[in-house]
Amino acid sequence: MIAGFLNNIQKKKRVFIYFVDQNRTFFPLVKEKLSNEEKYKMHLFSTPDTLFDHLKTSNIDNTSINIFFLNTENNHDGVSEKDKLINSVKKIKNIYSDFNVFALTNLKDVNIHNELITAGALGIIPKNDSSILRVLNHIKGLISEKNLEEKRKARILPLKILLLFVLLIIILAIITWFLYPEVFYT
Repeated sequence: MIAGFLNNIQKKKRVFIYFVDQNRTFFPLVKEKLSNEEKYKMHLFSTPDTLFDHLKTSNIDNTSINIFFLNTENNHDGVSEKDKLINSVKKIKNIYSDFNVFALTNLKDVNIHNELITAGALGIIPKNDSSILRVLNHIKGLISEKNLEEKRKARILPLKILLLFVLLIIILAIITWFLYPEVFYT
């Protein structure tokens, strides 16, 4: 029973990482660095559309950490990489506003970066030799931030209970003073 409870807690604190990229050679390197299967669950998609199809059919848990790394490349379908990235970020943020979205791109235009941040991306990671390290740093940073937030909430709960107890004692003392004032004078 206790083991089942602990497993349930561990499942709720999982980190779900979603990669969207046509180039499938980049993410096995990231997956190798994040080899702890109990802590991370990784999904790889070749297009944003397959990602959205997956999100529609899966149960999304708000207690877990969901991180998206989006990259698109120029295809001959008439839609530019910039438009695909911005539209994908907007779509994710419209559906799941609390998800963490990062853009992986070779685009160097500052205006595009500003549009991505305005659309809801937390950051832009340039695709180069240090991309894997940056991805890992963002993942670990978000996990640390979430853990710190949970610790703060855990510290506040006993304080709230103590304040409610003190407030209850004060209310009981006031009621007793109005009903039996002689208790306080003797």
